[in-house]
Amino acid sequence: MSFDLATIMFIAIAIGALMGVLQLVAWLQMRTEMPLALWGIADLVCVAGAVISTVNDGYRSPLVAPLASSFFLLGAGAIYLGMRSFDRERNWPWSGSLVVGLAVGAYGLSILLLQDNVNARVVLYSAIISGWLAAAAWRLVRLRRNASTFARVMTSVFLSTLCAFHLARLIGALVNLDSPAPHVGPQDLALAIAIGLFCVVGLNSGAIFMVLDRLASCDELTGLANRRALLRAGEGLFNNAVARQRPLSVLLVDLDHFKSVNDRYGHRTGDRVLQLFAQIAREEVRSGDLLGRYGGEEFCIVLRSLGSDPAAAVAERLRARVAQDLATLDGRPIGVTVAIGLASRDTQDRTIDTIHALIDAADHALYAAKDGGRNRVIRAQPAPAIAEPDIGPGTAGPDTSPLPQPSA
Repeated sequence: MSFDLATIMFIAIAIGALMGVLQLVAWLQMRTEMPLALWGIADLVCVAGAVISTVNDGYRSPLVAPLASSFFLLGAGAIYLGMRSFDRERNWPWSGSLVVGLAVGAYGLSILLLQDNVNARVVLYSAIISGWLAAAAWRLVRLRRNASTFARVMTSVFLSTLCAFHLARLIGALVNLDSPAPHVGPQDLALAIAIGLFCVVGLNSGAIFMVLDRLASCDELTGLANRRALLRAGEGLFNNAVARQRPLSVLLVDLDHFKSVNDRYGHRTGDRVLQLFAQIAREEVRSGDLLGRYGGEEFCIVLRSLGSDPAAAVAERLRARVAQDLATLDGRPIGVTVAIGLASRDTQDRTIDTIHALIDAADHALYAAKDGGRNRVIRAQPAPAIAEPDIGPGTAGPDTSPLPQPSA
C-alpha cells in the first residue's frame, strides 16, 4: 500500500484548518467555553506550521525549518492551556507568555547555535512538545469532580500517542546526535502524517465531546453537576462503596430563607449567593467527592469513604463557614445560613440499597433541621436491622423496618 505525500499533506492541512475554524465558531457561540478558542488556535497554529514545512521542502532553508517546528510547539502549548481552562483553572498571563517565550527561544537557539545540527534541533523541539502534550494528558487522567471519565480518557489516549511519537523522535535524534540526519523516505513520512492526522482528529473529537458533556451535565449558574449528572455519578459512587465495603455519606444542604434574599435584594444578588455557596462548598470538600445542585437552593454532596462522624464534621465545618462568609455581601447584611441533613451508609448496612434511598434519608433529616430552627446539622437515624424470620410454625412474617427518622 502506497501513500502520496502531497495528497496526505493537503488532506491534513485542510482537516486541521476546518477543525480549527469550527472550534472558534463554536467558541463565538459559547463565550464561556474558553477551551474551544484555545484548541481552535492550536489547530490553526499547527496548520500554519504544516504549510511552512511544506513550502520549505522546495527551498530547504535552514531558517524556515525551525520556524515550522516553533509553530508546532506553540500549538502543543495552546492544547495544554486549553486543558487548564477546561478544568476551570485560571491561565495567568505568564502561562501564555511562557508558551510563546519557549517557542521564540527555541527558534533563536536553533538559528544561533544549532543551525548545522538537525538532530540537536529535533531533540530540542521534541522535548518541549512532548512535555506540553504529556502535561495535558496527565491533567486529563487525574480525577476531576463532575467530569466525564470516558471523554477524558479517550482524549488522553490520543494526546499520549502524539507524545509517544515525539518522544520516539527525541530518542532517535539523541542516539544519532553526532551523526548526519537520517533520510526519511516519502512513504514513511506520509505514513507518519496519516497516523498523526488520525490522532489529531481523535483529539479534537474527544475535546469537543468533553465540552458538550459538561454543558449537558453542569448547572450553568454554579458550575456544579446538575441533578441528572449528580444522580448518575452518585449511583456509581454508591455501587462502588457497596462493592468495596466502604462507608458513604450524603449531605443535603438548603439555604435558609433564600427567597427573602431574592425579595429584598433582587435575583442578581440571589444568583451571587448561590455562586458563592458553590465556591465555599468546593473548598470544604475533597476533590474526589461529588457536589451538585439538587434543585433551586438545595445542594447535594456525596462524601466518599466517610462514615457518619467524619461526615458530620465536614457538614458542621461547611455550616460554620457559610454563616461566617455569607453574613454580608457588598456591605449589606444578608445573613445567609444553611440547614444540612446528613445520612450515612456504613459497611454493614443492608437497609439502604440505592443512592436514592440514601438521599431520601438525608431529605428527612433536612426537614428536621428546618423544623428545628435552621442553621444546623441533623443526622438521619439509621433504621434498625431487619430480624431474620422464624421459619417455625405459628410465627408471623418478618417485621418491616421503619423509614429512617431524623434525630439531632
